[in-house]
Amino acid sequence: MNSLSFKLLIITLCAALAGMVCICSGPAPLAGGGGTETIIGKVVYSDGNAAPRTEVVLLPGNYNPVTGRPALDHPFIDTTNDSGIYRFAEVKYGGYSIQALHLDSLSRALHSGIAVAKDAVPVLLDTLRIPGTIMVFRPDSADTANGYLYIPGTDIAVPVGSGTGAIIIDSVPAGIILSVNYTVSSGSIQQVIRYDVPVPSGDTVIVANPAWKYSKRIYCNTFASGANVPGNVTGFPVLVRLTGSNFIFTEAKSDGSDLRFAKPDNTPLPYEIERWDPITELAEVWVRIDTIVGDDSTQYFTMFWGDSGAVDASNSAAVFDTGNGFQGVWHLKESSGSSAGEATGNGYTGSYNGALPRSEDGEISICQSLVDSGDFADMGNVLDAGSRNLSVSAWIRTGTAYVQFIAGKSNGDNPSATYGYLFTINLNNRPHIHLASGGAAWGDAGTFDVGANVEVTDTNWHYVCAVLDRSGNSNCRMYVDGVDRTDTTRGDITSVGNASNVLNFRIGAQSNGRYPFTGSIDEVVVGYTVRSADWVKLCYMNQKSSDALLKIDH
Repeated sequence: MNSLSFKLLIITLCAALAGMVCICSGPAPLAGGGGTETIIGKVVYSDGNAAPRTEVVLLPGNYNPVTGRPALDHPFIDTTNDSGIYRFAEVKYGGYSIQALHLDSLSRALHSGIAVAKDAVPVLLDTLRIPGTIMVFRPDSADTANGYLYIPGTDIAVPVGSGTGAIIIDSVPAGIILSVNYTVSSGSIQQVIRYDVPVPSGDTVIVANPAWKYSKRIYCNTFASGANVPGNVTGFPVLVRLTGSNFIFTEAKSDGSDLRFAKPDNTPLPYEIERWDPITELAEVWVRIDTIVGDDSTQYFTMFWGDSGAVDASNSAAVFDTGNGFQGVWHLKESSGSSAGEATGNGYTGSYNGALPRSEDGEISICQSLVDSGDFADMGNVLDAGSRNLSVSAWIRTGTAYVQFIAGKSNGDNPSATYGYLFTINLNNRPHIHLASGGAAWGDAGTFDVGANVEVTDTNWHYVCAVLDRSGNSNCRMYVDGVDRTDTTRGDITSVGNASNVLNFRIGAQSNGRYPFTGSIDEVVVGYTVRSADWVKLCYMNQKSSDALLKIDH
């Protein structure tokens, strides 16, 4: 059957025939108008040879195959001749679709949104391929006696029928179907079930959540051409960026509360909207994926929107689940007030000090700009490391060449029984983490520290992540921009005991206010877990402004 793949195209006539063929893409007006044109086309195989015995039908773009005949003066049906040619004469100006059916192979094609008008620009039609199937979850309010689904501009319609199962629409031309509609025989109900349905050749697409009019697939590319992550990563919060170029904000509610995400089997996925700004057409949404498959580009999840009755389901605690190791997550997105919101279910909301919040555009969304020595966020006496594993990460941007505190629970200086942990940029301008439960000098029993071998004070954004694995020094790593940059270590991580203290956890300054950070900080995350190299790299590749992981269907 694959050898019978064809390509339908409208052949532009020579200058002598100028004005006879007028087809252009774009939103199609209703059929009818002030003039007529002749459409002449040709159906060919993919190798360019003529495809005879192909039935070609021209229909109004809004045609309903159940309620009436085409609003045309005479039927527009033709069969291609031995040269693959068809012809429609006296076609009124207006919007149309063209269907093609190869009479021997039953391969099909559909091109919708065609406008016939004077002096229009000719366009190609889609490839004629083996048709696919659309499986539609039954609408809750479906009229089992009189309701039916149809594809506007085609002869395809199926009754809703009774029962609770899905409705099957078969023999659908492969490609993007502009909409699947629901109506009743009286025409009193007109409802779009879903816009822009991608129908695969020889396969089935599922239209779930019929109350949501729009959907898009979001693909995860972990091949070398994408995020370049070889291993599977579980329980991962994926960052989805929406802009005016990949999302039409006017199709959604003004606050994004109708947004939803689901796995291919329609299992809902938890998500958190960090920012939703329809004016600037910018949004950042975190979606927790059970498993991101390594070395793969076929994995996808689906985004839904367009239900005016939907209520907000954004749930940050379900995305940054404490059961998955998250203990503190601060987006640092606030532009007013004094509270630094925290995303996990722990509720470790902090308080801004100094001139904070001083918000600006960050690598992910909104971040905080720390300028004065009194600028920091204080979360209180939380996040004792104790004897646990520890992972701390942040996005930072600074040009200051001096010791700067990123985040932690310590007063710094020499180690002690109440030292805690401290994530900094050291005197060499490199990320560094210290942990201690005793000792008098670094390198003693009860102390451990490790740093990176690259500088990060070049005024560019950098993703820095420290991982402390209590099982041994070799498993303690320091990452910069997703790459393991671990330098030599001091002390023995297995000798460090309970690193608890009564100091406050802070972002941007030590617990005693010393060594303030100068620059910008975004997305500070603390976890009682060991994040893998694949996890850290995936964070960087997904969260950086030039996201290498996700591809959103257009």
